[in-house]
Amino acid sequence: DDRLYEEMFAVEQSHWWFQARLKIVKNLLSRYLAPHAEGTRPKVVDLGCGCGMMMSQLQAEYDCMGMDAFDQAIDFCNRRGIPISKGFLPDQ
Repeated sequence: DDRLYEEMFAVEQSHWWFQARLKIVKNLLSRYLAPHAEGTRPKVVDLGCGCGMMMSQLQAEYDCMGMDAFDQAIDFCNRRGIPISKGFLPDQ
């Protein structure tokens, strides 16, 4: 539903749930991501990246790339200046 993407895009930078999720993800990345060479940034892939807020926050520390299956998500990521790829994970 296009309205859900619009609502998420409007609130995800300030809503407590999105902010808490970002803190949890950053904590997990710093704890479990393999060490990387001096002067390089670790790579992070966000599958199902929605409107791109998570990647916009992580790109300061990580080399991020994202993928989503929905055109609405890609449009909202583009509004944030976040380039992503359209794609689907294969059925298992």
